[in-house]
Amino acid sequence: MLRLSALVMVLMTIMMSRDGKTQEMSSWEPDSRPPQLCVQNFNAYGPIYAAKVRERTEQMLYAFRTRPMCDVIQLQEVWNESQQSQLEAGLHDRYAVSSPNRDSRIGLMSFFMGEILEKSTEEFRLNSDGGILDSVRGVFGVKKAFHVVRVRFPHIDEEIYFLNMHLHPSSQEVRLAQIKQMAEWRRSHSDLKLIMTGDLNAEPDSLERKTLLTLLEVRDALEDYVSSSRGLCTYCTGNPLGWSLTPKLFDYIFYSNKGKSDTHLEVLKVEINLRGPSWRRPLSDHYGLKAHWTLKKGAW
Repeated sequence: MLRLSALVMVLMTIMMSRDGKTQEMSSWEPDSRPPQLCVQNFNAYGPIYAAKVRERTEQMLYAFRTRPMCDVIQLQEVWNESQQSQLEAGLHDRYAVSSPNRDSRIGLMSFFMGEILEKSTEEFRLNSDGGILDSVRGVFGVKKAFHVVRVRFPHIDEEIYFLNMHLHPSSQEVRLAQIKQMAEWRRSHSDLKLIMTGDLNAEPDSLERKTLLTLLEVRDALEDYVSSSRGLCTYCTGNPLGWSLTPKLFDYIFYSNKGKSDTHLEVLKVEINLRGPSWRRPLSDHYGLKAHWTLKKGAW
């Protein structure tokens, strides 16, 4: 009883101000730190000929759900309906899901810890270089496109566009035409910030990347963080699911602060991740790319 009385006296002392007036105690105080945003990009390697898709997808889900979880997950090469269903079932309790591949075989999926306000898919007007591989893709109805989602997050007081894309695997001419089409979309949708992710199938010093940076007026998050991406790869030699004889950086996260808001995204960290439990057991033929930003007040 004595101990309880002492505890009450301590609590009363804390609640009293110096002039003897009781002050209101609150367990909640607003967080003065600027909000942060995390985006995960990953080519999930899910064509019909891919090995161990279900097992690899289960490992992906474990990685995606490991805390801290990213606000956004953007995937490419999610071709199989069973893989899409597995991902949706594993993430629907925490993420709003956009699965455009169910309507058109473009292999894209997006997940958001926020409210999806609007979404659209644009198939690339130029999708083939006339080669035999494109003929095979045509037989299976496989297409290339970009998918855009307008999202509002509970911790960010503005909406953001997220663009997910996968460009042509072999033709520079086709890729440049696809980049031009995305730039046309951006010119008519320049009211909000843009974060775009995907498999460019082109390296950092390529004409495609330089053209994309110029036409869409975006920045490369990885380059902003490390200043030079030389020596880094997401499609790497030694990956038993890959075919490259030289290490290549094909996967990117770009961003633009262009829009009507008086805030700007500032890169905090970018990392190559999702390599798998071991080098013998990769999650994909690609590695993932994850970027963190803070949203600060003031123009870019």
